[in-house]
Amino acid sequence: MLTTDNIYRYSLLGVAFLLPSPFYGGVLFFLSIAGVCWITQKNHRQLPGSLYKNQVLLPALLYLYIVAGFFFSENFRVALSTLSTMLPFILFPVFIGTSPLINRKLLRKINISFLISITATLLFAVVYNIINIAATGISSVMLFDGYYHKLHSFGLTNIYYNWHPTYGAAFANLGIAILFHLYFTPKNSHTRSQKILMLCTALFLSTSIFLLDSLVGIGAYFILLLFLFIKQRKHRGYFNTTFKKILALSVLLIGIAILYINPFENAKIDSLKNKPILITDVQSERNLFTIRLAKWSVYYDIFTSEPFFGTTLGDIADIRKENYTKRGFDYLALHNYNAHNQYMEILAALGVVGLSVFLMLLFSPLGWSGVNALYFPFFIICLITFCTESVLHRQQGILFFMFFYSLYTHFNLRKNSS
Repeated sequence: MLTTDNIYRYSLLGVAFLLPSPFYGGVLFFLSIAGVCWITQKNHRQLPGSLYKNQVLLPALLYLYIVAGFFFSENFRVALSTLSTMLPFILFPVFIGTSPLINRKLLRKINISFLISITATLLFAVVYNIINIAATGISSVMLFDGYYHKLHSFGLTNIYYNWHPTYGAAFANLGIAILFHLYFTPKNSHTRSQKILMLCTALFLSTSIFLLDSLVGIGAYFILLLFLFIKQRKHRGYFNTTFKKILALSVLLIGIAILYINPFENAKIDSLKNKPILITDVQSERNLFTIRLAKWSVYYDIFTSEPFFGTTLGDIADIRKENYTKRGFDYLALHNYNAHNQYMEILAALGVVGLSVFLMLLFSPLGWSGVNALYFPFFIICLITFCTESVLHRQQGILFFMFFYSLYTHFNLRKNSS
């Protein structure tokens, strides 16, 4: 029988499936269905009692702070647009974070739905491009300011509209964490064929992260593997504190060595090594780090002009473009790029007050007794990705973050909950 409870559950499965795919715009459709079910189930009656929970209160406070900034913005049109863009800060914690229907069984299905989707999305891109190269004999495509191999970075994701390689790498990393969790959860028994399928999926997702060529995604991948490896061995009593420190240091040194030697001849790493560290956006002088330094230096200047409350999300785009022009960063001014750093983005637009609320939102679950196990790898992936991407200022990014944040911090899913 199709009840509102079942419709709600299917809607969340729909959100999880569409989120990592090129059809992520449909997430809001399924979320609206879940919202209607949430209201029909009269869950709004318990909402006042749920507001004291940090996983609901902190995102709500951040959104209310954004709303308050709307009244001080000079660019009314953009300010109004940001209110709708940032709605996930309030919608997901309310419709998911306060629902009594969220339980471990549903979470497992949601995780599997997400895992299938990101694997299928990347597999289709790889297979399509291999066939395309074989059929046309052309292995590269002209995008932006250069040529990309069709199995590499933007060349791989070019078959999808507005699908960024760094976000794909973040989704793949979470998929690997989900696979690890499913495989090693004691209650889950798997047949040999299921284990082989899970191993093949993990290897494919790992390969895809390198094909997507997101350095921050690759960095998050190695740190995530280290975390998952230590976590598993810790449960078996193999590691003491000293050994874990030695292992972490060894992985760090290996990572530095790989970056220095560059055995895979990664062009991004070559540009980091061969070009001097300058704050510039000039094409002949810049690389992915120096152009970010240019962005961050401008954002730092913006922050110092309004350190406590920020410029507001409505005005930050106009202000940064003006500052890019003043600093002589003509390329950045032409495209009016954001900070490509979530922390700098919030610091400039919402000030110290906004960043403080955001950091509490991120870190407070770590202090909760029995927080859901999947929050830790999710936290690692986001914490690292935020360093080079303004994730929450892209629709797919904020949907991804708030959906899984609301799930993994849900009170019903804590380890010590009945």
